[in-house]
Amino acid sequence: MLQRVTPPDCSDVDSVLCNADPQAACLAAALAGCLHPKAGRLLHRLSLHPSESELAELRREVRELLMLSFGPTEARRRLQ
Repeated sequence: MLQRVTPPDCSDVDSVLCNADPQAACLAAALAGCLHPKAGRLLHRLSLHPSESELAELRREVRELLMLSFGPTEARRRLQ
């Protein structure tokens, strides 16, 4: 029996950009177009107004996901 499960903790880029601080907005914009399931979870965490230490961890995770999804060159370009 297969079931479709939609995780409740996913956000889209536009909703994060509306309410995020500049650093979180930059990371959210870098995730635009990423279809990896982890991208939605990272966007949700970015929408929760992370502290500086959480933001540093999110920055690392976003960079890692972008490198995995798009390669190192595109990841660097998106994070600039």
